[in-house]
Amino acid sequence: MFEDPHVLRPGGLHNSRLPNGQTFRAPGLPIEVDGEIPQPFSLDVAGVGNDTQVILEELGLTPSEALQASGVSGRKLA
Repeated sequence: MFEDPHVLRPGGLHNSRLPNGQTFRAPGLPIEVDGEIPQPFSLDVAGVGNDTQVILEELGLTPSEALQASGVSGRKLA
């Protein structure tokens, strides 16, 4: 993978961070817009369950239903 031309081009690899703080480099998408390589807002990996409540609410559950479905009771997820 690290010999692929789209990875070797400037901007072909992006730094990412795991929830434990460890960093790694991952290849970006082989896309250019007007000759520019779009830079991602964030490639950091979210913790397990970090956005569960928000996603369930976006799927149409009420906040209390989302909280119940997420398996967490008595506290709001980050």
